Amino acid sequence: MPDPVDEIMEAVGSRDDRLKEKIRGELDRLIELGVPPEQAKDTLVNKYSRAVEKKIEELSDGERRVSLVARVISLNQREVTARGEKKTVYSGFLEDETGQCSYSIWQEPNFKVGDAVRINNAYITMWNETKRVNIRSTNDVSPSEKPVEIKREAREIKVKDTESYRGRAKLTCVILSLRSFENSGITVFRGTAGDETGCALISLWKDFGIKEKDVVEIDGATVSQQHSISVSENAEVKKVQSRIKVNPLKVSQVQLNFRNVPVVGKVYGMTKGKTARGMITDGKKTLPFVSWKSTAFDSGDVILAKECNARRYMSTMQIDINGEVEKIEDPELEAVSVEEEVKRISEAEGMATVEGFMIDLKEGGLIRRCPQCNRVLTDMQCSLHGKITEPKIDLRIKAVMDDGSDSATVILNRTLSEKLLGKTLEEYIELVQKALNPDVVLEDCEKILFKPYRARGIFREDSVGKTIIVTAIEPVDRDIAAEAERVLEGYQ
Repeated sequence: MPDPVDEIMEAVGSRDDRLKEKIRGELDRLIELGVPPEQAKDTLVNKYSRAVEKKIEELSDGERRVSLVARVISLNQREVTARGEKKTVYSGFLEDETGQCSYSIWQEPNFKVGDAVRINNAYITMWNETKRVNIRSTNDVSPSEKPVEIKREAREIKVKDTESYRGRAKLTCVILSLRSFENSGITVFRGTAGDETGCALISLWKDFGIKEKDVVEIDGATVSQQHSISVSENAEVKKVQSRIKVNPLKVSQVQLNFRNVPVVGKVYGMTKGKTARGMITDGKKTLPFVSWKSTAFDSGDVILAKECNARRYMSTMQIDINGEVEKIEDPELEAVSVEEEVKRISEAEGMATVEGFMIDLKEGGLIRRCPQCNRVLTDMQCSLHGKITEPKIDLRIKAVMDDGSDSATVILNRTLSEKLLGKTLEEYIELVQKALNPDVVLEDCEKILFKPYRARGIFREDSVGKTIIVTAIEPVDRDIAAEAERVLEGYQ
């Protein structure tokens, strides 16, 4: 009678003796628990069977039970504290003919640098936009019966080539930004690199001793996705005495997480306070912006904004302008039309401009925020930092706007709330202290109700409902009597 464990091993496709003993023990336990033998066999085959073999370039975030064949090109170990216990994590890089990726394993590896290995039952995660193969156990790693062919020629490229080229690369670029990140004992230096052709995200998996504004020559980088360069610890990176001028990016060329990049575009819909907020466009793409340092420009100007960061704000990318702003002449951008079509709330999406009446006040007045993360406090508690004894005071309005087709919650920050209410945060704090009654702010907020406004902002819709994070708002001259008559006709 054939050994059921041998049948399971054949179905799984493994000859690993340690895995065989592990399966034998699990099979015995399942049968002891009363599981029918055939069902127990099927359970273990499903658990340990190999997944479809993939190449590194085919890996995707969230995949489970992945199988791949690759060569180990680096191996490091580091002591970390996980759940209060000191552990050793082993990590490095894998490579096949399609590219490179990182890996990690929490057991002492049964492989060394240079080995060609088959990895089974791995799961894939993305950290800092880089693929990582997570190896569950040394039982899932065995010597590969077939060689791993690596094409080691590095093609000389420009940064713009990362839009379409995939493979090993050699390039010279300037480091525009660089920060270190740590995860599972692995330290990665991540930032933005650029040359005269464009910009891309860059990840360096070793401290090469470089810093922001250094011009570097990289030999052995890997390009596996658009606008992204990965530099393993085996690559050659050296500073060079050269100057590279990064040409300004148009708005449509900006990618999420770019940092310290120059951007050109035409601005409109601006509001000014301590900061300048509005929209910037190149005719192909439009994004909201905040200028934290300079407000010496106006709607309709074409600007060169220096030292810009692209970050996600709510569900939309936003440009933070952290440096100087220069007004420039650019006939192509000057000709871009920035006229906006006012949308119905029911048709809005992305960046939207809507007109309607404020029909309800959800929240209005002074609020308390965490001084560390800026979250709104509930009973003086921050969901991230716990009890806060010295909160930051802010001013905010949350109201409901209705245009006859639908309604949405509109959220106004301090600057817009001050503009709409006609008083500053400091004036409201003084009023509350004198009156010993925070409702004096609420009374002013209620004065905005049942009036028509045009609001521009970031529109989103989720399980909570429709929301507009307002970037600009202004009263609208409308015939209230006629509008009321039209609304009433809808109910007849």
